[in-house]
Amino acid sequence: MLVHSDYYHDNRVVREAELLAAERYKVTVLAIETGSGEPFRSGHQNGVEVITCRVSAASGKRRFISVMRVFWRRLKSLRADIIHAHDLDTLLPAWRYARSRGIPLVYDSHELYLESTGLRGRRMNRAVWSAIERMLIHRADSVITVCDSIAGYLQEFYKLDRKPEVIRNFAASQNTDAVTKVKIPVQVQELRSRVPYLAIYQGVLREGRGLDLITDVIQDAANWGLVICGSGPMTDELSLKIAGLQSEYRIVMTGQLPHNVLSGVTGIADAGFCYIEPISLSYRFALPNKLSEYIQAGVPVIGSDLPEIRHLIDEHHAGYVCSTREQIIQALNELEIPENSARIRHNLKRAAPLLSWQMEGKKLVALYEKLV
Repeated sequence: MLVHSDYYHDNRVVREAELLAAERYKVTVLAIETGSGEPFRSGHQNGVEVITCRVSAASGKRRFISVMRVFWRRLKSLRADIIHAHDLDTLLPAWRYARSRGIPLVYDSHELYLESTGLRGRRMNRAVWSAIERMLIHRADSVITVCDSIAGYLQEFYKLDRKPEVIRNFAASQNTDAVTKVKIPVQVQELRSRVPYLAIYQGVLREGRGLDLITDVIQDAANWGLVICGSGPMTDELSLKIAGLQSEYRIVMTGQLPHNVLSGVTGIADAGFCYIEPISLSYRFALPNKLSEYIQAGVPVIGSDLPEIRHLIDEHHAGYVCSTREQIIQALNELEIPENSARIRHNLKRAAPLLSWQMEGKKLVALYEKLV
């Protein structure tokens, strides 16, 4: 497997790699780390060999060339039977290796890469990535992606003979005993003790995640506190904003938490925000991992009115779909009524086994069995 990021914080890559390792595949992941030091560092986690490839802090064309070179240099020493490219930015070296070895290529499209926010306003970069995807997607032996909307788009846009296999990025069913034994961070415990109800946001802090709207809503929802778990480009900006709010004492930012601690914090919440803004087509089609995390934890969801989010919430009666600030406040008010909260939690308990990685991962195993 190839991933153009730190392996340990990409939950989709980790889930897929560990699942295949548990099915007795020998799994090696090449991941990328920026900085100086040893060019390659090996480690193991839950049966998966992880080789971290170090590249310079260059950007643009120089980084692209650096990553392609380091992947190819390390790939030449491996003898794989299948190669799995996670997202478009690893597809070129993966295809080159597959062609040289005569082995199957799996293209795993985590998002609509060409419509991602990172390529907005970067016409030349987008043109290069567009040419790569257009040329190579037809040469993959299997194309998989994270939701039906993206699968349908890719099939229509590239005129694929087969619709990509949808393997949703669902969280694993939780071990309730393990979660309840997690030590909750002190600042979260203190917040929980001083507010009647607690909402959670988990994920990257960046534009398009509804963070400005959510913090404004908490200002008006006097019975609610908010814990923000994550880090990202908006961390400093958001921290400054919160410091100026009258509701500052009801909002806690924890930064990025270990997954077991995050599960524990999620489990004590009364609502989970999954409010993606459609600032790009990739965001419009999003099916965020946090939605599944909330469902597994039995936490009612407040989600934005986007196709994949709405479908999941409506199909399983998992919470509220909202388009405006007023609708979000109304949803929080309704969750203060015990009967409403209990009904949704009952629905989530029934949905959790169906919307779990244990169930969704079976598709990946079946796909690999056809390729070997």
